[in-house]
Amino acid sequence: MASSTTATDATSEKYSSVRKHYKIVVDCIRRLDQAGKDKQNIGAVSQPETSLIRDRLRESCEKLLFTSPLEYGKKAEDQIWKKCFYEPIQILRANKERLSEKQKCWAVMFLQSAVGYYHGFLLRLQREFGVDVNV
Repeated sequence: MASSTTATDATSEKYSSVRKHYKIVVDCIRRLDQAGKDKQNIGAVSQPETSLIRDRLRESCEKLLFTSPLEYGKKAEDQIWKKCFYEPIQILRANKERLSEKQKCWAVMFLQSAVGYYHGFLLRLQREFGVDVNV
């Protein structure tokens, strides 16, 4: 009887964690959408507050992905790519002629960090799921 109670507690705890991270993801996406409304505002992409929101989104999406891969895996990875990397890159590309030297340096560092993030992400997928990924 004790083992079924422990299993129920673990399931309940997992569900609670998933629900918490899902709420964080939804909130971060809403906040990033508000920050990125003006596609001409290059500065909004590189603001420390926006970077912190992207970091929080990335962490929560990873937790969802690795806690409930069948339910949230694909959607979580899509949100990491779209909100954390693709949309900022698109804003930078659309305004590349107007970038200051400081913004160009930030853009290069952002792209390098994106490559580094995905390299580490692939290694973690390999470790967590036993998938052979040649990186």
